[in-house]
Amino acid sequence: MDEKRKAEVTRALLRLRLWENGLTLSSSTNRKLGAFAKESGTSLQELRELLIEFLPDFLGEALGADFVSIRVGYDDLDGDLKKVRHYVDAEHEFHRQASA
Repeated sequence: MDEKRKAEVTRALLRLRLWENGLTLSSSTNRKLGAFAKESGTSLQELRELLIEFLPDFLGEALGADFVSIRVGYDDLDGDLKKVRHYVDAEHEFHRQASA
C-alpha cells in the first residue's frame, strides 16, 4: 500500500471513529487540540484543518441537510508579528435517495 492510500484509509477510519463516538466541541477543544499537537509533533493548524474537513459531513448527516458549507477563519501572527487571517473552507453535498 502506498503512502497516499494509507492516508485515505487512515482518514476513513478516523471519520468512522469520530462518527461512532461523537464529536464534542466545547470551549476547551482548541486547548486540547494544542496539547495533542505538541504531543504528536503535528501543527495545530493541520489538526484544525482536518477537524474542519469533517464538520460539514457530520452536520449534514445530523441535520438531514442536502448541502453544508462552512468557512472558518483564524488570526495568527506571521514571522514579522503581523496578524494574518487564515481561512479554511469545507463543504459537503449529499446525494440522497428520494423517499417514495
